[in-house]
Amino acid sequence: MPVDVSEVHVRTVAQCLTLTHAFHDENGRADLRLLVQRLNGTVVAGRPQLTVGDDGTFTIATLHGSRYETAHFLGHYVLGFLDAGRSGPALVWCPTTISGERAANLFADEILMPPQFFHDSVAAHRNDMRSIAEQFGVTPLTARMRSHRLRTGAGIASVR
Repeated sequence: MPVDVSEVHVRTVAQCLTLTHAFHDENGRADLRLLVQRLNGTVVAGRPQLTVGDDGTFTIATLHGSRYETAHFLGHYVLGFLDAGRSGPALVWCPTTISGERAANLFADEILMPPQFFHDSVAAHRNDMRSIAEQFGVTPLTARMRSHRLRTGAGIASVR
């Protein structure tokens, strides 16, 4: 993960990916497998980790195919590998720093529940977190946390 990652930077990177790769349906649900494939990666079942090959291809392993976990590891890849301009021998990434975790969580929120779609969903579903979560393919707790962060402006401010 870069040494200093701001909340604005993480959001900008997620928005650029969204615009460049058009992987959301008309309701805002992200097709993560499509995005991972377009970035030359794969998603497999296994011990949660991100493995990056020396050619920049990558594999995201998740225990149960969790959409949030996939988006989270994708955040580590995009912010810590692509964005940092890294190359070289195989890199295996497993969570170690709080700041890297918080940036990857924010990235996952932005990819899975883009603000414009999320606000529309909250209005359409009258703040029913189960319905909102179902629309985006996340848990109700994840949707509730996203709602709180968007409403309060809480985020990572600056991650070091």
